[in-house]
Amino acid sequence: MKVSALKKDRVSDETGSIAIIVTILISTTLLFGLFMAVADVSTLYTERRVVQNAADSAVLAIANECATDGFGVINGNNLAYPDKICLNSVNAKKFAEYYANVNSPDQVTSVVEVCGTTLGACGAQPQGNLKCQNVSPQYTNFVRIVTRSRETSGTSITPIFSKVLDSTSGGVDVFGCAQAAWGNSGSATVVFPFSLSICDYQQSGSITANDFASNSPTLTQGCSITDLSGTVLNYTSPLSGFALTSGFGCPGSSTPQTISVGDLLRIETSLSQLESICGSRSAFYASLSNLAGNKIIVPAVGNVVCNSQSNNCQGSFTFKVAGFLSFNFIGGKFQNRGTVGTAPTSGWPNKCNASRNCIYGNFDKGLVSSGSINTNPGVPNTGTRAVLLIQ
Repeated sequence: MKVSALKKDRVSDETGSIAIIVTILISTTLLFGLFMAVADVSTLYTERRVVQNAADSAVLAIANECATDGFGVINGNNLAYPDKICLNSVNAKKFAEYYANVNSPDQVTSVVEVCGTTLGACGAQPQGNLKCQNVSPQYTNFVRIVTRSRETSGTSITPIFSKVLDSTSGGVDVFGCAQAAWGNSGSATVVFPFSLSICDYQQSGSITANDFASNSPTLTQGCSITDLSGTVLNYTSPLSGFALTSGFGCPGSSTPQTISVGDLLRIETSLSQLESICGSRSAFYASLSNLAGNKIIVPAVGNVVCNSQSNNCQGSFTFKVAGFLSFNFIGGKFQNRGTVGTAPTSGWPNKCNASRNCIYGNFDKGLVSSGSINTNPGVPNTGTRAVLLIQ
């Protein structure tokens, strides 16, 4: 009886040990599987982020080119094309691939589609991936880029866990999609306390603009301008020359002001009052000198809004912002204050009214870094444009 009981105890112990071992093996397998599954999800998530970042950077690069009619010159790579990027789908794809891989850690991200307003209709997007939404009709200019993961050995990502379970399992294609729109800037951050007349705008060449006499800010005949899109726009009572604009901080250094198309700007009739925003006259002109030779965003003001019943408004008027100008500020002459920047080689003294202030420069194309797109047909394309990522 004692031997039989001992055998039963031994069998019971061995059974328990086997059960523990089996449990450990099952738990280890489950944990290993869970670990591999997490690793797979992490791999795919990381790759998804890579291809999406690549799509975002590439679409912004293309949109910037489209907005400024560029030829695809890439700093540091000396890569340029004979045709404008936004008008040639083959070159646009090469351009997008460059930017996509500059922003891809493994530099093997593929660009599978570049399409949009001037680059052809967009095709159906791959199923089972995060898609771009349909572009809102308000954006008349847009570009879409679809990217895809690519390994050195193929075009897909092979999850580790699925390969362990099934050696014949295929890889997973991971896609990214990004869209960007561009158009006339509807707002801009301004650090220059002057406003230029929309009538002074010209597509090329330099200008010397005198400030207007404070009691006669309008052009009685108005003006017409032709913008970069070929649209002719008429203004009936714009200011003549440039205005000293109130409400700004010291030029280029403090309290920038966000201005939108349609805003009313009040002028400052006293140069002395404007100088005080920097704390001293010398600081004001030092700040202006720092801006000379740089491209700056300037509000282009159109029609005058009179806030007085008198014939000449008695200095009580505001100007409506018609758009924005990308202005290469070369220099200026201020009455009894001297000059800032570099005077042009000829014509400077004669074009500057002896009794007024004047600024000198030329108009250019530029992008606002933080603005909005205004699709109103009454907003002129004066070269200052906004680019936005859209859903």
